[in-house]
Amino acid sequence: MQYPPDFLRNQEAFLTDGQFDQQKYMQALTNPQGDEWLGVEQYLRGILPFQKIQNLIQNLPVVSESEIRETYIKTKVPFTVESLLFPSSMTLNDSINISDKAITTYYNKNKDDYFVNETREMDYVYFEIKPTHEDSVSRYELAVELINRIKEGEAFETIAAEYTEDPSGKNSGGDLGWFDEHQMVAPFSKAAFALKKGEISEPVLTRFGYHIIKVEDKRVQNGNPQVKARHILLKVSPGPETLDKIRSKASLFAFDASDIGFEEAADSHSVTIKSTGFINKENTYITGFGPFKRATQFAFSDIPEGTVSELMNADNGYVIFKLSAVHPEYFKSLDDVRESIRTILITEKRTERLGEIARQVYNDLKSGTDIESITKTYPEVKHDINENITLNRPLKGISRSNALIGTIMALDDGQFSAPVKIGNQFVIVKKLNGGVIDEDDYAVEKELLREQMIKQAKTDYYNYWLAELEKDAKIIDNRDNMY
Repeated sequence: MQYPPDFLRNQEAFLTDGQFDQQKYMQALTNPQGDEWLGVEQYLRGILPFQKIQNLIQNLPVVSESEIRETYIKTKVPFTVESLLFPSSMTLNDSINISDKAITTYYNKNKDDYFVNETREMDYVYFEIKPTHEDSVSRYELAVELINRIKEGEAFETIAAEYTEDPSGKNSGGDLGWFDEHQMVAPFSKAAFALKKGEISEPVLTRFGYHIIKVEDKRVQNGNPQVKARHILLKVSPGPETLDKIRSKASLFAFDASDIGFEEAADSHSVTIKSTGFINKENTYITGFGPFKRATQFAFSDIPEGTVSELMNADNGYVIFKLSAVHPEYFKSLDDVRESIRTILITEKRTERLGEIARQVYNDLKSGTDIESITKTYPEVKHDINENITLNRPLKGISRSNALIGTIMALDDGQFSAPVKIGNQFVIVKKLNGGVIDEDDYAVEKELLREQMIKQAKTDYYNYWLAELEKDAKIIDNRDNMY
């Protein structure tokens, strides 16, 4: 009664002079003649919860005036900033010893990082679907037949519309327009430019199939010879007989593999066995095939090693798998990861030393040491001046960092910051000038920024809400039970 859905407001039965008539609508609503309103009720029963969620999302996110002003400063206001970057290479040659005890402690603390999920391996035999010599001859003979029909008077465009397998040529009679020698594959271009105006080629074989080419005109444009042509493409693809043979061959191997054994069948049929290598349950990608969920599901179903699969359809072929090995989940041993942990701990120590250097430089700057003296003492320190930049852009040679942006915004003109850690590096910045808002421009931009930020806040709020639901939900994944 209160909020007629739009699809009802536009119903002819509820319109008067093209406008929604509330009186007509209410009369029909309050005097039903049967169950004509049942579908509307079911529709509203389904849609109202979504509308409530949407309204919740629309109303809860807010953007404060200070947030809008801060975003304006970051994106619109120019700053000039001096920077001193302390690269990780400064401590690269430092001699650092890591004890076995430190490595063991790190391993025990971060053991979950070295967990390896169960993996499995499969052997397989693949029967590729590809055209035979007979298929190629068949398409060539069809091309010759079509050429003869054209020469006997049938319109090239008509035959092209019926036979060409170039999708763009179906509705254009095979029209290619004007092109030069470099726009087409070499065999096609060579044949087309050898023809005279009005001539039709013999069948031309390229990697796309057989072409019949008709040159309609020739010209020289900007010094380049060009032709205007039409073509008919006949792709060389496996015919029904070829498809039946490949399917029969694959099916017979699958039967023998289950009957006499996978390796024995491969030897009997003179086919090659290949291996998938290690695969895991979460990743459906299989080398040589790409994403192949059905194969992964077979590998991780409740079957013993040595089980042979049924015949499976793969892209452009048939494949039969055998589960050849199961590798249970495990934790990598300390010995296996010792050197990688040593590298991590050495990097941490070098970063600590780099931080100490950066803090010493900061203290020197506060004591009045000039930057020129600093760069002489530490020649690896990279000194730059970033003129008239906005803070949403990274400084020269420095990754974008929210911590660095906040640091710059908090500085007074002429003030140095304490070292800011960015990855394994440190940076000291000095705000030379900037951060002054043009209030007139801000007044113009403010509402547009508010609209953009509210839109983003709504998206973020919804994503957060959904993530919380998923985190608390009990999800049972039964997809492995289905092919």
